[in-house]
Amino acid sequence: MKGSGGELSGLSRDAVAGRMDLSRSGVLRYSFSLPVEFLGEEVSAAFSYRISGDLRRQASASGDFRDVYRLVLRFEGDAWELPWSFPFAGPETAGFLRYVVPVEGKLDGFSISLEMRSGDQGRGKTGLEKETFFLELESLEFTESWFGFDVQNSIPALSPFVAPDGEGNFTMDVPSRWRSPEGMDFYAAAREGEGGITLKAGNLSFETDAETLSIPAGMLQDSLFPLSLRGELRVLAAGPPRKNPFPEPLRADPGIILQYPETSWRDKRCEVFRWEDFPSILIFDFANLELQDLFLKRLAFFVEKAGFRGRLAADEEIRHLHGWNAHDYRAEDLARFFEAARSLSFPLNREERELESLLLSQGIIRREDGSITAGEGAIISLSRESPDYLRFMFMAHEAFHGIFFIDEDFRDFSRRRWENLGDVPRRFIRSYFEYQAYDVRDTYLLINEFMAHILQQPLYQARKYFGETLASRIDASPWRRVVLPEKDEENNAWPEIGEAFEREAEAFSAYVRRRWGLSAGFVRKVRIKALF
Repeated sequence: MKGSGGELSGLSRDAVAGRMDLSRSGVLRYSFSLPVEFLGEEVSAAFSYRISGDLRRQASASGDFRDVYRLVLRFEGDAWELPWSFPFAGPETAGFLRYVVPVEGKLDGFSISLEMRSGDQGRGKTGLEKETFFLELESLEFTESWFGFDVQNSIPALSPFVAPDGEGNFTMDVPSRWRSPEGMDFYAAAREGEGGITLKAGNLSFETDAETLSIPAGMLQDSLFPLSLRGELRVLAAGPPRKNPFPEPLRADPGIILQYPETSWRDKRCEVFRWEDFPSILIFDFANLELQDLFLKRLAFFVEKAGFRGRLAADEEIRHLHGWNAHDYRAEDLARFFEAARSLSFPLNREERELESLLLSQGIIRREDGSITAGEGAIISLSRESPDYLRFMFMAHEAFHGIFFIDEDFRDFSRRRWENLGDVPRRFIRSYFEYQAYDVRDTYLLINEFMAHILQQPLYQARKYFGETLASRIDASPWRRVVLPEKDEENNAWPEIGEAFEREAEAFSAYVRRRWGLSAGFVRKVRIKALF
């Protein structure tokens, strides 16, 4: 048997071989040459083993062998019953099993014994065929602490405190002794080809049709346990929070980000996330618009604002001007901004310098030969100051910008839709973007905003949003209204505009659904509901 964490010695011939004859109740004892200590660490011991033979062929006068005997793992003061098999793991359990138990303090050794469930019967016959049934130990490893059920390389791993409930759910309730005081991260994945996960914890239900679900510790905190999951799950794992120092991003779906408790933020100004489905996209959530401006306002003018693009504006020049309520930037533009500041020795503020450090650490921008160059990825942001209905829309709008930045095929599709757009709707949307102070000479920017405005709201809202809401804003300007077609006075709408953009919304929504399982107005795959 192989071990890690210290030199491991078996105290009998059977222990050295890592093999226990299950025809008799017995014990395998091991000791470390030096005590293994885990002080202030959250660690699990992972035992890999196999039960040879077919347990369905076992015979015992007392009925099911597993009802009479148990395998017991003993550490310093702790005893854990090793499972014979994992009834909810599927056919892959025919090979080795892995049992993962929490450890703490100082360990001198451990033992594994076959014991009667009741009474002290000593070493007696078990009723199994001697040549057929053995416990075979493969390895012991010390790993980062986690609880749940996992399958890796066809080897299922199980921790204590997890059980199937007979109705297609798993339940888990980790005792307070083993819980992290900082909460616990949660991760689940559906069996390959079978999406759909439902987690119920405390007063919240998390549902997703995706194949994975990640919930950072701060989302649930003390309300994580007891929990239940429904789905043909391959992974159920909850461990201590990753202790990522701010601003190391937390991995999460936009649905989690939108409702992540501000009280759990690691920095009171903002929280930083990594989009679970698109890891190269970082999502910033700011406490208010003023704080968002400190990080991103000058960048907005440098990248997008007419009359400012390509130059670094001083604070006094833009202080009285509005930035954006939400932001999006690709790696190339971020690199141009910080390289311009470097080459001109422009005095960026503290928050902008923090942003630069974060982007460098995440590889979105790079420092090469003293200059700042583009890496990979993008950033988007929104603010808690915006009302919820706008936050949901801003998240969709900015998130699709983020995908546009990193996916060439999406950019090509958007460009083709723009080029094939009719003259009337094209003049209309170009005039609207100019009204919004975008630099409409930039075709890349025009196409990007065209796409995002179409996908920011659900499909059924497209006709009204473009044919009534935006068109009425253009109509309010005497010199802009010339771009509008004939108006339907009775319905106070411009049908030609509404119909054109409804067609675009249908085309774009079908595209993102086919590529990523998203749709117009919806980039969040995790739905959160209150249970009571």
